[in-house]
Amino acid sequence: MEMNYSKLKATIQAVIDCLVVKDQTGAAQKLQEANTILEELTDFAVQDEDLITLSKYRLLLEQLALKNG
Repeated sequence: MEMNYSKLKATIQAVIDCLVVKDQTGAAQKLQEANTILEELTDFAVQDEDLITLSKYRLLLEQLALKNG
C-alpha cells in the first residue's frame, strides 16, 4: 500500500510559512500537528522505503524545531 504524505507535506509547509513571518506560536502548533501526523504514518509504515522517507521527514521537523527556537 502506498503511503499518502500530502497532509504531512502541507503541514510542514505551514510550519515553514510561519517561520518566514516569524510566527513562533503558529510554527510551534504546526510542528506539534506535523509530529502527530508523522507518528501516525510511522505506526502504519510497513515497507523499508516508507520508514526511510519518514525518517527524513522526522529529521526535517527536528531542524525546523531548532530554527523555531
